[in-house]
Amino acid sequence: MPTRMSRRVCSQSLLAWVLVAMAAGMTQAGPLDDLDRYCYEPEEPSACTAFLGRLAALADPGPEERLALILGRDFTGQLDGAEKALCDALGDLLRDHPEYAEAWYEFSYCVDGQGETVALLETALAIDPAHTNAISSLTGIAEHGWYDYSEYGIPAGQLIRYLRTGYETTLDKQHRLAFARLMYRTSLESGHPEAAEALQHRVRRDFGLDTLDYSEKGRAASLEIVCSFTVLYVLTEACVAALESLFIAAATDGVPVLDDVIKVIPGVLSALDYVPPPLPRNPSDDFVETVIVGGPPALPMTESAKARYAARLKRAMESIAQPSTEHERVYSMFREGL
Repeated sequence: MPTRMSRRVCSQSLLAWVLVAMAAGMTQAGPLDDLDRYCYEPEEPSACTAFLGRLAALADPGPEERLALILGRDFTGQLDGAEKALCDALGDLLRDHPEYAEAWYEFSYCVDGQGETVALLETALAIDPAHTNAISSLTGIAEHGWYDYSEYGIPAGQLIRYLRTGYETTLDKQHRLAFARLMYRTSLESGHPEAAEALQHRVRRDFGLDTLDYSEKGRAASLEIVCSFTVLYVLTEACVAALESLFIAAATDGVPVLDDVIKVIPGVLSALDYVPPPLPRNPSDDFVETVIVGGPPALPMTESAKARYAARLKRAMESIAQPSTEHERVYSMFREGL
């Protein structure tokens, strides 16, 4: 999930004061975009220094300018006692502008406790329900299994509303997939299978799963989408059916299945709990977030259902009369008895 800072520690006395304030109203504006441009991704090393100098010279800076200056000084090592100084400066900003959602989001990195982090992110979202970074942080926390949101008083319906906003507003495909995955899981766990089914149809439509191009030109990109962990989690059938169709086509033509199809199988078997997760040389963001960082959440289906999907893949692989060396290597991963 996107962050500006690493997780930091702040004094409990400051946290106690800051948690009191809460109001309505403001979103991120230009100065933070300039901070990205001049400091986080500078074309010239001097650009950040000049930008921070301009902010410091302002006679009456607004909350956005103040936050950009605080974060820029932290980034360039200008804050004495870095971690505490940063959090103290954010606390001062929030005392003056308790309506500023972006500052609440940044301050959420000043605490260690899970409940305190959630409370601060909730405050940011109460002010700006479409604050994508706050939604992403909540999603990442839940996806990586840190805790059950209900323990901290966030109803499932409220969480789903946050996630739906993130799903509808973010332009990042991997984040959209993460939002969809957690929406699906939350719908099932809160006893709303009809909402989960509706989400399946939406994911199928929004990602064009029925119109993907499996020709030689588009096959790799299409398989990356339809067999991403999220689609496997929400719509296992879509991935397995796509792979089956490619094997059937190859068997009909009497040709081997290409390795770009074969290499997808281990990831699917991993999701079905048949083999440990593979470690590709250049793992995708989806793989990194769901497998390496947090460990893949179990697919929401019975063990017998997982076995049926694995058996279908095994039969598909057996249909090829002239398997390649890679084909035989992957086929050896299947357990006998399927």
